[in-house]
Amino acid sequence: MPPARAAGDAAGAEARRLAVQGETAWNAPLGGYGLSVDADLLRLSAFADGAAVIRLAASAGVGMDIFNDHEVGPRWAFMPRLRLALGTRGSLAVSLGAGISSGKSQAFPRGSTRADGELSVEGRGDGGLVARVFAGLSATVDMTGGQAHPSRAPYLGLALGYAFVPNPEATRSLSRETSIFSGTVTSPPAPASASISSPVLRCMPPTDAGRARR
Repeated sequence: MPPARAAGDAAGAEARRLAVQGETAWNAPLGGYGLSVDADLLRLSAFADGAAVIRLAASAGVGMDIFNDHEVGPRWAFMPRLRLALGTRGSLAVSLGAGISSGKSQAFPRGSTRADGELSVEGRGDGGLVARVFAGLSATVDMTGGQAHPSRAPYLGLALGYAFVPNPEATRSLSRETSIFSGTVTSPPAPASASISSPVLRCMPPTDAGRARR
C-alpha cells in the first residue's frame, strides 16, 4: 500500500468517532431490537506510540421487546464505556461498559429498571461499516408491580451500523498528524532548478600568427 494511502486509512478509521447502530439481541438493555447512537467522547491514554488507545465512549438508544406473541414493550438504555482501540488504524476495539436501562420486557411485562454490565468486541472499517458483538449481565434494581423473577440474568446480541466523522476539519488535521508520527510524510517536490546550458565551443578563424606558422 502506498504511504499516502496508508496514512489516509489510519486517519479514516481513527476519526470515525460517531456511530449509529441497529441491534438484535436476547434479553439486552434495549430488548430484542434497538437503535442506538455511540460516540467517542474523550481520549484517555495511548500506549506503544499509538498502537493502542483508550477512549471514554457512551451510547444511548431506544428499543423494544416482543412478548406474549404480540405485545410490544418500549425500552431505553444509556451506557458509558471504556474502549481499547487496538492497532494504529483503530479498526478493532474491545470495550467494557456499565449502564442503566428501563422498560417492559419478556421477564417483566409491567416494566423494570436494571443495571447492566457489558463486554463487547467491535470492528470498524475504513469505509464506515461497524460490527459489534456484545454480552453482559443485568441486575434488576426496580420492579414495577413486584413481579417475582430472577434479579440477575445474562444477555447477548449483535449490532451493525455506520460510523462517520463528526468534524471533517479535525479529520484532515488528524490525517496530517498520523502521517508525521508514522513516518510517511513525503517531502514536497523540490522546485525545478534552472537548467544550465553547457557552453558551446565555436570554431574561431585562425589568427595571423597561426597562419604564419603554417
